[in-house]
Amino acid sequence: MIGIVLITHGELGAKLIETAEWIIGKKCENVETVSFFQNEGLDELSLKISKAIEKVNKRKGIVLLTDLLHGSCSRVAGEFLAQDGIEVICGVNLPMIISLITHQNEDVHYILQRAKDSSIKNIVDLREMLKGG
Repeated sequence: MIGIVLITHGELGAKLIETAEWIIGKKCENVETVSFFQNEGLDELSLKISKAIEKVNKRKGIVLLTDLLHGSCSRVAGEFLAQDGIEVICGVNLPMIISLITHQNEDVHYILQRAKDSSIKNIVDLREMLKGG
């Protein structure tokens, strides 16, 4: 089972997981959240990420999800790309999380693509969509 770590500013990651569990109707497995707060430094964030990776590492691959490209969470998560089996996706949203969680037992590269596709597909201008545009 692929490990998933959400790394976000504040408690966004924890709330996204809580909401995903409500929607899919089951507790998420092999998922950890890391919250980064204003009073913390980047070294502390890196240590928290390391600990979360250790908890979800089943040697099947690990996906680190961050909330904001070029933000502190993404910059620190990017440092972990040097480790084998770790991937980082920035711009996490609820459809992406649901896709990853529901396909956690599949190949990491396959689920990464599905998660990105799901994420993008669910960003729509509803007015345009309803008009048929």
